[in-house]
Amino acid sequence: MEKNVMACARSPVPGFHEVRTSDSFEEDHRIGLEINAGKLYQLLVCGAVNVTDFRCLDHTSKSRVRTLCLHACAHCLSDGVAGTAQRRAMERPS
Repeated sequence: MEKNVMACARSPVPGFHEVRTSDSFEEDHRIGLEINAGKLYQLLVCGAVNVTDFRCLDHTSKSRVRTLCLHACAHCLSDGVAGTAQRRAMERPS
């Protein structure tokens, strides 16, 4: 996995990915696409995409996404722990 993950420039826009139509009888709007594993990892780490936002079309992809999610969670947890340690160090009186 990439050690340096680019930070998101801004927070994801709520509802941006939702398709709005006036016809409520249309089928679910889906787009089939492929994405680079590194880019998906970046999106997962910064919160721009969540695993509930998409589905995997085959077992191999599902297995790879599961691994990416575990690494992304570990990355976020380690950043959280490191950030907490830094804040505590700054709060200590000299």
